[in-house]
Amino acid sequence: MSSTGIADIVLVVNEACTNCIEHAYRGTDAGPMLVVAKHDHGRVIVDIADHGVWQPPPSKPTTRGRGLPIMRAVSAGVDVKSSPEGTTVHISFDAAPQGCGSRTT
Repeated sequence: MSSTGIADIVLVVNEACTNCIEHAYRGTDAGPMLVVAKHDHGRVIVDIADHGVWQPPPSKPTTRGRGLPIMRAVSAGVDVKSSPEGTTVHISFDAAPQGCGSRTT
């Protein structure tokens, strides 16, 4: 995987974890956050889960709220599922193996 692809994974996972920290447990005691990553058939799959309830997106334009569009722009897919039991962000990335360059001696 290219260094740009790795940087995209770091950016998106960091944003999802930051959203969890900022939104999941507001007004209550902090709780757990689970991050699980795996490589599956040419994709890197990352799930970030919590037991909190995120706030709904603002109805009017603000200077915040750019995280999910950025996450969607640099990943292969982002799915956010919320319920009273918690929120899970499922993110996928294309992870084509990086070929070795030619070597001459």
